[in-house]
Amino acid sequence: MVKYLSLLLLFGVGCSSTKPTPYQKMQKNEGYEEKTLDDLRVVVFKGNAYSKKPQVNLYAEFRAIEVCREAGFKYANIMDFEDKTTSRDVVRTSTNAFGPSYYYGMSPFYSRYSSFGMSMGIGNMQSNSWKETYIYPNLEVIFRCANSVLRTRAIFREVPSEEMKHLVKDLKGGLQIEKFSDGAAEASNLKKGDIILKVGAERVEKIHQFVALFTPEHRTRSVAILREGYKTTVKVTATDVSEEIEKLEAEVVARACAKKEISTRPICKKDKKEKS
Repeated sequence: MVKYLSLLLLFGVGCSSTKPTPYQKMQKNEGYEEKTLDDLRVVVFKGNAYSKKPQVNLYAEFRAIEVCREAGFKYANIMDFEDKTTSRDVVRTSTNAFGPSYYYGMSPFYSRYSSFGMSMGIGNMQSNSWKETYIYPNLEVIFRCANSVLRTRAIFREVPSEEMKHLVKDLKGGLQIEKFSDGAAEASNLKKGDIILKVGAERVEKIHQFVALFTPEHRTRSVAILREGYKTTVKVTATDVSEEIEKLEAEVVARACAKKEISTRPICKKDKKEKS
């Protein structure tokens, strides 16, 4: 009986809530928080093992929109996402006497990814063990609050420095254009396959760095590129996509506000009032 009670206590310690992380400020490493990245803003949303990545993504986007609306801006100009999702392996064992037992902690024979600092086993019994992997969604949204949103309509791939050094004598990375939307290639003077090196005098290696350099005051920029092995400079003009962003944000807000835990947020009440 003592062994059985000990097993239940271990199970209670090792397994926290079996519900997905709610929309909340960061508590015990779950929920949302804000930070900065240069002159940009970042929303981080961390979920537990029962949280699905699409919902974590929705909550992170919604929080960015909420932050900007609360600050008096029309839009959250979302420039990039960082997926920092992690996983943890857990070895589970079932016995013919006490049912499943869970091994956590620093034991060298079980999961080295756990931080619970304890382990428990039942000796001299026939058992079966297996490994389960828990996924912990962790998404970061990089954005800037704005009253208008500009885009070049290019889809980029970040080229790491290790790859760049085979293309040009360079110790830094760049951005390669994979494709365009809405026939934007002709309008922007860029071509599929171009590798962007600089915007003006600033070197760009990350997508958010490139997007952030196009503002209402600087809609047209000189962009240094590597095209078919040769360096050249072209003029690139960004397009105002505010109307499209407004529709996309409305969809995000509607989906988020449909959640009971979010429905009472001021942004949801305002949205509901405007629709009525």
